[in-house]
Amino acid sequence: MSPALILVASAILGAVAGWLAGRRSAAARVASRERERNAEMDAVKSEFQAHLANASKMRHDLVQPLGTIVNYAELIREISDGESREHARTIAGIATRMAERIRTPAPGAAPPEPARTDAGH
Repeated sequence: MSPALILVASAILGAVAGWLAGRRSAAARVASRERERNAEMDAVKSEFQAHLANASKMRHDLVQPLGTIVNYAELIREISDGESREHARTIAGIATRMAERIRTPAPGAAPPEPARTDAGH
C-alpha cells in the first residue's frame, strides 16, 4: 500500500472515529437527561400519591359529619310536620348529595373508603 493511500485511509478513519465519539457523547447526554427526567417524574409521582392519600383521609373526615347531619335531619323530619319537616328533608338531601360528591374520587385518586352514615362512628 502506498503511503498516500495509508494517509487518506488514516484520515478517513480518524474522521469516522471523531464522528462516532461525538455521537456517543450526544447519546450519553440524552441518556443523562432522560435519567434526570425519570427521577423528576418519580418525585412528582410520589408527591402526587401522598396528596391522594391525604385527600382520601380528608374525604373520610368530611363525609362522616355529613352522615351525622343526614341522620339528625331524618330524625327531625320524622318528629316534625309542616315547614320544619320540609326544611329537614331539604337539609338531608343536600347533605346526602354533598357526601356523594365527596365520595366520588377524582380521576387517578384512590378509591373511597366505605361510607359510614350512622352517628357516633
